[in-house]
Amino acid sequence: MHAGLRAPRRAQALALSAGLLWGALCALALLLLTDRTGVRYVWIYSGSALPAHLKLANLWGGDEGTLLLLAAFCVTLAARGAAARTARLDAASLLPAAYVLIVLWLRPFAATPAAWMAQSASQGMNAHLMKVWMLLHAPLILAAYAWTLSLAAPALQALAGTAPRWPATALPHARRAWALLTAGIGFGMVWAFEDAMYGQVWHWDPVQTAVFAVWCLLGAHLHGVGGWRVGRAMWRWVPATALAAAAMTALAMGVTRNDLLASSHRYVGADTWPAHLSIAALLLIAGVAMAWRGRRVAAHVAHRTSVATWALRATQVGFALIGLWAAGHIAWACFAQWQGTPRPDDLRPFFETLRSWARGSELPLLRTAFAQWDVDGYALARHLLWPMMLIGLVGGWFFLRRLSARVAAASLLIVLLACAAV
Repeated sequence: MHAGLRAPRRAQALALSAGLLWGALCALALLLLTDRTGVRYVWIYSGSALPAHLKLANLWGGDEGTLLLLAAFCVTLAARGAAARTARLDAASLLPAAYVLIVLWLRPFAATPAAWMAQSASQGMNAHLMKVWMLLHAPLILAAYAWTLSLAAPALQALAGTAPRWPATALPHARRAWALLTAGIGFGMVWAFEDAMYGQVWHWDPVQTAVFAVWCLLGAHLHGVGGWRVGRAMWRWVPATALAAAAMTALAMGVTRNDLLASSHRYVGADTWPAHLSIAALLLIAGVAMAWRGRRVAAHVAHRTSVATWALRATQVGFALIGLWAAGHIAWACFAQWQGTPRPDDLRPFFETLRSWARGSELPLLRTAFAQWDVDGYALARHLLWPMMLIGLVGGWFFLRRLSARVAAASLLIVLLACAAV
């Protein structure tokens, strides 16, 4: 918090904070590996019979460990270049400080209650998490979240018109965030396909949909960040999509920890979702305030725009709209559940089959489970299929034409013929 509110010794404070957080992570990992069930976190999520790699994977198996890792990532990123940030208020430091405060409130090193210890040696690991993909999927997603959140500070500065050029460190941060998120989603899809309970790579779970929205907003940002300058045509889109991606990241973490919608990714018992939603709201409010501050920035005289430039802008806008449309589906599902709107029968495709197998005592629980809303994946897939195909065609043509105009035209024709045949 000191680093966010005072410029003197900001770099030292952030470096010290990062060291303490990584030290705490190493300590928690050691407690998991040595089965110290006297610590509540170890008792809840681990077990002595687990192999070492799964014990280590439980470092991000619960809300406390997950947010501790996220805070360590965020503070480490904020420490880079901190000495050059001389403004009194520093958003790059305040945002990680918020997650550190949440971690302190969660108390990851709290002692296990004696009543729990008397009940059993440990609660053990969730059976669905006992896969090697647990070592890859979750930390990649968390690293991507941290790199995405690091875009909030330069985005706010750019919206205010006080940063004539996009910061040199922000572009690699965005690229790494997109690459890490893509890899994390990919490993998660393989994991879901292997799990007999799901058996499909994607099912528009609310958390999946939220992460997809982040991925689209990052894509929109990256398609416009090259050669960005304040005052150029559509210059506000680049920082706006970066800030939207950061806010959507906080929303995704809130969705993961809220039980309003049915989800296979929920942290059971986690109650930090109001903090994540508050962070997202504060980012959006700050974005509106900075955009209002920079509203008088004079636009440069636009030169003649080429077809390729229009194609790139269309791809950028398309990615942003798709991400916002996916977020809108989450919002609608939350509203419907909150209002108590009955879930349509076509969104409960397996209810009748399971009802015929259920016993009398199980039927009320089955009805309750199927009455809970989630994202309408069928409608979302129908709405997004053609726009995503169009973005793929336009984006592919734009980048292939850098190699050869003939290659781009030929590949576009082949893909169009293939789509027509299908």
